[in-house]
Amino acid sequence: MSKHAIIHFPEFRHQGPALVLAAFFFLGHFLGVLLSGSASQHFFSAMRTAVSSRVSIIGLLSSVVLPFVFSAAAVYLGRPVLLFPIAFWKAFLFSYLGSGLCSAWGSAGWLMMPLVMFGSLCSMPVLYWYWMRSVAGHRFEIGVCCAIFGILLAVWAVDYYLIVPFLAGIITF
Repeated sequence: MSKHAIIHFPEFRHQGPALVLAAFFFLGHFLGVLLSGSASQHFFSAMRTAVSSRVSIIGLLSSVVLPFVFSAAAVYLGRPVLLFPIAFWKAFLFSYLGSGLCSAWGSAGWLMMPLVMFGSLCSMPVLYWYWMRSVAGHRFEIGVCCAIFGILLAVWAVDYYLIVPFLAGIITF
């Protein structure tokens, strides 16, 4: 008589790189929030000032596309182990700045953070999917890279042409 299990748990030995990626990613988020909470008042005043300043096309584009360019280069060079520090730093900077914006704007932080960080917020799932795919053993594919690059450019365009003017319109000093 054979045993049939209703629930099949995945074997963890096959998910080693995915678990390491998740650990680096969540460690980056944790440390970003932790260090942002211990920042000085100068940091929070800079957060308030940054929201009311002009937005550079290059700066906005680099915050959305640059992590993917580094990730694609690591996969192209056959070094997917470089994705771990890239994921850590992306998560760290995202959480550090997001937590700082929420703290700086007080009760309006829940609104300001997603509007200011719209590009990073929307690109994070796409990047994480690419990182998971790459550490699972998939090689560099130009078609996948072009599709992801197109998605990230669409996120950038929505951010620059819709979100930034909306944010400028609702901020009154």
